[in-house]
Amino acid sequence: MAPRINTGHDKGYKCVNANCGQHNLILNMAAVNDDDWTCKTCGGPLNVMIVNANTTIFVRRIRARDVAVGDQMYLPHKFSIAHPVVDSGMATEKAFAHKWRLAMKKGGGVVYRMPDEFVDLS
Repeated sequence: MAPRINTGHDKGYKCVNANCGQHNLILNMAAVNDDDWTCKTCGGPLNVMIVNANTTIFVRRIRARDVAVGDQMYLPHKFSIAHPVVDSGMATEKAFAHKWRLAMKKGGGVVYRMPDEFVDLS
């Protein structure tokens, strides 16, 4: 299945499971289960390596419905600042029926995603 997030900025992936043989390696897409952004070797979560303005950051990728208040979320293609999430829940606005509403502080605004669509968190 195609990833439900733009991966053009991804530079590699790193398994966070210390017991996995892939733990200290930068993995390519072939080693990644892009249905749920886990390691194909152990099934554990991954961090995504992104290079932004000559700075390398690692983000975790989760479904919009799993974002919790207090998580720090990056807007698409904007990795200079992670915005604190102040509200996460099904949208109540008629125009966004069936979408997940994520409201952020620090100029992050509000974004609407399908509940299973992935977002990047710090």
